[in-house]
Amino acid sequence: MLILQYSRGSIPQNTIQRHHLTKSYTPSYTGLHTLDIYNYRNLSQTDLRNFIDNVTLAPTNPNFSIDPPNASASAAGTNTLSIDVGAAHANEAYIILGAEGPTPNFSLDGVLIHLAYDNIFQYTLDNKNTAMFVNTYGTLDANGMAEATFKTFGPLPQWLGRNVTFCALGLTAPGVRPITWASNPVMLNFIP
Repeated sequence: MLILQYSRGSIPQNTIQRHHLTKSYTPSYTGLHTLDIYNYRNLSQTDLRNFIDNVTLAPTNPNFSIDPPNASASAAGTNTLSIDVGAAHANEAYIILGAEGPTPNFSLDGVLIHLAYDNIFQYTLDNKNTAMFVNTYGTLDANGMAEATFKTFGPLPQWLGRNVTFCALGLTAPGVRPITWASNPVMLNFIP
């Protein structure tokens, strides 16, 4: 599986069929998308050039970030989660969810969510906009931006050495599906 950021267009259909790419689409926004590629070792130089011409293999402009990327397992702290999906998504609703990892990811309403559906995912969903997950559900501003915070209130020794991955999702309006976009995943590392 490769996580790709589209630079333009989509992968040519003949390449997709010949090399069994499981999904072909041109996204409605700039961001990270995942394609499963089977048999990618057999791509010819021409097909590989075609593939690279249509996608960028490394993200150049992530639309979701966390600062700082670490949290103390031994003391209280705050991490800022920032969304910037651009003015094209102004005033859309968003929700930020977490999981113990980005895989196995899943698709909802045709949008790939870079999170595992696990207990942490359900916990962040059930506890949105609480003292621990501040402003994790709301409306983007006129520039398609929002900030939320993840707060810890004391020692969490059971989390030492573990990670939580967060991802932001867009909705057309608060509580209204379908999901319209999903951000790149960001990882929070618990350190001493």
